[in-house]
Amino acid sequence: MNTSLHAILLESSVEWCSSVDEVEFVHVIEIDGWFGAKWAGFSGKLLGAVGKHADIERGRLAVPPFVPSRVVDDRRLRLVDGEQVAVDARPMHRLQSSESATRRYFDAEYPSTAAIWHAVVDARIVLMCYHPAKQGETAVWYISLDSEDAIHVTDTVGIVPSTMFAAIENERDSRSIA
Repeated sequence: MNTSLHAILLESSVEWCSSVDEVEFVHVIEIDGWFGAKWAGFSGKLLGAVGKHADIERGRLAVPPFVPSRVVDDRRLRLVDGEQVAVDARPMHRLQSSESATRRYFDAEYPSTAAIWHAVVDARIVLMCYHPAKQGETAVWYISLDSEDAIHVTDTVGIVPSTMFAAIENERDSRSIA
């Protein structure tokens, strides 16, 4: 597991989310176990079998329905004068029916908020972010990397890998990575 790389990617993601216009809060949620790119825009299952995904291009996304037992850590930061201050908040993820989950819209439940879900499994790292976009929409990006021998992007949604690699390069001089 490459904890240094994970820390750099997570810190860079929080910093980036903090710079997005209209963001007052950043939720940082650590998930136990891997989650794939299909979680970007996933809102639940219909009729118990068919997964429902939002039209990512249209921007109305539901809170991803991770079950609370998979949430290792859930912290909320408030942006105050350019600083990130930890604040109390109710957990983002809760037990609910799939039908309820498909109607739990991120922008309505968490206005002025960006959220970053992250996980590390062995040498694999995954990050997913929801953040405010134009005209009340929510944008999403997802990136997974394998850092076993070298850093390889294995999947992306809504982000160009060079964006993350720029963050890594900026930190390479001060930290030891892979």
